[in-house]
Amino acid sequence: MRRTWLPAMVALLVSPGTLLGQVEQAPPDVLVETIRAAYSRRPTADEVTVRVRSAGTQTTESFIVRIDPGTGFETPARVLLELGSLRVHIAGRELTAVHTSVPGLYYRATLAGPPTPATLAAVMPPIPAPQLAMACSAPGSAAALTTYTPRVDWSAGVIDSSGRVSTATLRGHSEGAPVVLTASMPAGRITGFATTTPGHPAEMTIELTMRPVDPGEPTAWAIGTEGRERVESMTQLRPAPASNRPLSPGDAVPDIVFQQRDFSLWNLWKGVGQSPRPLALVMFRSGPAERAEGASADARAGWSVLRAVGLGQTAPGEPPAKPIDLSMVGALVMELGQFSAQQWDAEQQRWGAAPGREQAGPPGGTGEPLLWSNSAAHSIDRFDPRAGAVIALVSPERKLIRTVVLDGRAGEPVALAAELRAALAPAPPPPAPAEPEHPSPVSPP
Repeated sequence: MRRTWLPAMVALLVSPGTLLGQVEQAPPDVLVETIRAAYSRRPTADEVTVRVRSAGTQTTESFIVRIDPGTGFETPARVLLELGSLRVHIAGRELTAVHTSVPGLYYRATLAGPPTPATLAAVMPPIPAPQLAMACSAPGSAAALTTYTPRVDWSAGVIDSSGRVSTATLRGHSEGAPVVLTASMPAGRITGFATTTPGHPAEMTIELTMRPVDPGEPTAWAIGTEGRERVESMTQLRPAPASNRPLSPGDAVPDIVFQQRDFSLWNLWKGVGQSPRPLALVMFRSGPAERAEGASADARAGWSVLRAVGLGQTAPGEPPAKPIDLSMVGALVMELGQFSAQQWDAEQQRWGAAPGREQAGPPGGTGEPLLWSNSAAHSIDRFDPRAGAVIALVSPERKLIRTVVLDGRAGEPVALAAELRAALAPAPPPPAPAEPEHPSPVSPP
């Protein structure tokens, strides 16, 4: 059943006309149901940053959870978890998982119940995503927010309207461990979660922070399994360790998986296989603002030079050149923990304005001007782990022709064009075998 009256009640609680002060007590059950309503009305997506502290050490990881409530009854219609290079799609109770660096395999399982942290833990490592528990209307699901807090008893709730955005805070305990959950009001979206659990030999503190991101189109979340082999365990999806040695000319280029703007996948092998032409893959990093700005500019300049090389265009005063038939793809490399839809959109706009961009696109006619890789280790680092921007020239046989580093080369298009033409020039035919030497006839004495 959809919960439509609860947000109105919370809006009343936080309205200036009814507040007696800036911080007001609120019934915990009303706050819980308001949060649950937020995940049953429309598709949502959150980037979740997980910080774990134990025995003096701290680890930080990030992932994205996308939820489509569908009709908003017992279980969401769709869920998509983006855990680094692992993708987990759940339709009802049917779970499908793939690893973007292992394109030939997939894992499938049927959950014992709605996709809550508890049912997921039976088939995969624990996922601290309280949104999933709140999105299910099954009895008791909202009390089992994570596998670390199986039974939460909420004891207090407050709404703080002293800031620009009102925030609700719920406090409770799970088997003796304190639990704190925060949510924006009156929207009801979760913004934080924290607990400290006893352990041996040391206790563990888990802190989650949530940031809303664009959910995309839920129908595009599905994972295709055609051409993949099913495995019996999710651990079998792990890729082979990547070599620390960058690829050299002549090396086989492994398949690299990128995402398009609707979060569907585009993989290198498929792109190369669709054309007999060499592929120019332009990749550049996000990251520290100054370096990212330079890498972006270098990549866009490299793209424009590539386009000119493909069309046979030369600079004024340069001799004419033959066109070179090639495919071109551009990709932003942004680790999952750094992901920002706003930054990607901004780069899309800059990329679309690059000279010549309107005349080229990714193979397959997707129309998407800039792809995204969520792992430097499985994309640009394979070619040069230190460069901010590169062009990887890949032959139709999936062999590396050459890696061209673009760092600092936005101002030298003539030299860059000459390097690209030399790398892409057809190999000269082998020399014809030499004619055998015949001795001069000698007259008999």
